[in-house]
Amino acid sequence: SMQDKYPDVKLVCNWPNAYTGTNGKEELEKAGIDINRVIFVELFNNTYMAEIYQNTDIGIFPSRCEAGTNLVMMEYMACGKPAIATIKTGQSDLINSSNGLPLNSIGDYLLKDENGKTISIWEEPDVDHLVSLLEWSYNNRSKIKKIGKEASKTMSKKTWSHMAESVLGLI
Repeated sequence: SMQDKYPDVKLVCNWPNAYTGTNGKEELEKAGIDINRVIFVELFNNTYMAEIYQNTDIGIFPSRCEAGTNLVMMEYMACGKPAIATIKTGQSDLINSSNGLPLNSIGDYLLKDENGKTISIWEEPDVDHLVSLLEWSYNNRSKIKKIGKEASKTMSKKTWSHMAESVLGLI
């Protein structure tokens, strides 16, 4: 893992679930992640997120089914931070190779109901590609800062009025 290879790497997780009271800790422990090098962000006022984003190097958004453009990723990019994001989802409306690190998929993930019937087909993010993008980012910090600046420029054009005009143009 990145933690094994680089002693200064930490993971910041913003995964609190108000409905279940979980934050992903158990899953990370099962995956062999050193929990002592994980910072769990708890639920609090969203106005503090920009400060948290500013204290990170790269955002990871390996969503299988992000139908929209991903508001959290948009906030992250607006803060001038580069994002690794799955591109076969709604995130493709925002992320490209100049303002982020597009994450490939390895094929379909079939979401099934309790009877085994496929109810949705999602894209499965390529974990090996994600690791290689993280590795590249770790070793190219000046390049990811430039990508983050491009991300901020992209997001500065995505105002509410611009987005509303885009939607109206589709109608």
